[in-house]
Amino acid sequence: MTRPIDRRTVLRHVAYGLAAAPFVSLLGCGRAPRDQAAALVPEPGSPFGLAAGLSATVLDTAESLLSDGFVSPSRPDGMGCFVGKDGRWILMRNHEIDQKHIGDDDGIGAYDLASVPPEAYSTDSLGAVTRLVVDPATLTVVESNLVLSGTRKNCAGGLTPMGWLSCEETLDDDGGHGFVYLCDAEATGIQPARRIEQYGRFLHEAAGFDGATGICYLTEDHDRSCLYRFLPVRADRPFDGRLQALAVSGQGVFATTTMRLGDSVQVKWIDVPDPLAGMDVAPQCQELGAAIFVRGEGCWFDEDRLVFAATEGGVAGNGQIFELRDGPETGIMTVLAEATESLDMVNPDNITIAPDGSVYFAEDHDGECLIQRISADGIIEPLARSAYDGHEIAGLCFSPDGQVLFANIQDPGITVAITGL
Repeated sequence: MTRPIDRRTVLRHVAYGLAAAPFVSLLGCGRAPRDQAAALVPEPGSPFGLAAGLSATVLDTAESLLSDGFVSPSRPDGMGCFVGKDGRWILMRNHEIDQKHIGDDDGIGAYDLASVPPEAYSTDSLGAVTRLVVDPATLTVVESNLVLSGTRKNCAGGLTPMGWLSCEETLDDDGGHGFVYLCDAEATGIQPARRIEQYGRFLHEAAGFDGATGICYLTEDHDRSCLYRFLPVRADRPFDGRLQALAVSGQGVFATTTMRLGDSVQVKWIDVPDPLAGMDVAPQCQELGAAIFVRGEGCWFDEDRLVFAATEGGVAGNGQIFELRDGPETGIMTVLAEATESLDMVNPDNITIAPDGSVYFAEDHDGECLIQRISADGIIEPLARSAYDGHEIAGLCFSPDGQVLFANIQDPGITVAITGL
């Protein structure tokens, strides 16, 4: 998911017809987040430099041994936390391993094709979902296992009452990948893949599920992507319905990069002609007036709102974060945060919502990656700085009691619990 930040990105946005505009930060006064982050120097051996009062506990590292005997896969990405039947916390964790990683030195190590179990979705792929069971009192992992294997490039996903949604951000020629999979959070061993074809086949990134309505919002990671929702016939039949794409009311094809901080638009939904069309899904929708997002990434649904990131959106090309308050037919979409030349944020990616309603996001770029918080009044504050510059932070999610923030550093493959928030 990492791409270098360069002038070509901005020029590409200009080529889409975006007008140049002054870069003005409206996110409060005082020291810029990047200046504040300079003080977050990681201690030797620590995965993060943390703001005052915070501490981090390492839960798992790539190539460690899971309790089911499998090796913990590399490249942990999206993650969600469930409450188990026994009250313990269950982390469901994606692993963004693609075909290009097989046989190279990118940290695959002991988890290789010889390790793929017979229950795997395919025998030539190493994407996976793992399960870490955490004792809330001690923040120790008491059980761990593979749940899904043989998929590809499992990026983000989303929580549902039925289990964890794991999204493949890839397509291949035979049509076997590029889907969303439902994974049982109580599964103590690897399970056969449960593919949700109704959610479409494209470059899936993240899923935000509304438990009250059964609606699932889906992001897509490419330069001219759409935001989708799956609208079920009934809430208790969440996979029976139709896939739709967001459009801006009263507009033709709308470039969301033109929106600035605080801008709001009314949105509507159009049915997707062919949800299984791969790279042709978004162009079909945009021919019908669907809005264009520049690399839709992380999203999170909480109560009545969806927050999601366009990691290279905005006039500066360094990212936007949107909030969507949706209704049955129409909704309102607002720019919650915008990266400017002051570098308040750079390429926001995985995202979550805290119990107090503040938004936390992780960065993915070639420089100093941060975990940052957006307060209710729009102030962006850095909380953690990765000790591994140029390596993606992912997997942000809160414990059920809201006291612990979980995160992954994709390379070298570390899962961490942050406390003291």
